[in-house]
Amino acid sequence: MPDPTRKRGDRGPSRLKQSHVARVVKGVAAAGIENARFEVDPHTGKITVFVGQPIEGGNDLDSWIAKRDAHSA
Repeated sequence: MPDPTRKRGDRGPSRLKQSHVARVVKGVAAAGIENARFEVDPHTGKITVFVGQPIEGGNDLDSWIAKRDAHSA
């Protein structure tokens, strides 16, 4: 039985796709922004971009990328 609280044509929560994230990352890179941090809320589809100074100590992803680049060099 259909949910009577939903409006006709309402598709429910936003669906986040990898292409959406890729488009945002490419746009930030094309703008010449180097120190950016991204936060993605998969439930709402909201992508937040923080620009500015890098976080001291980095994060797990930055550490992994640095190790991977060191091994491939």
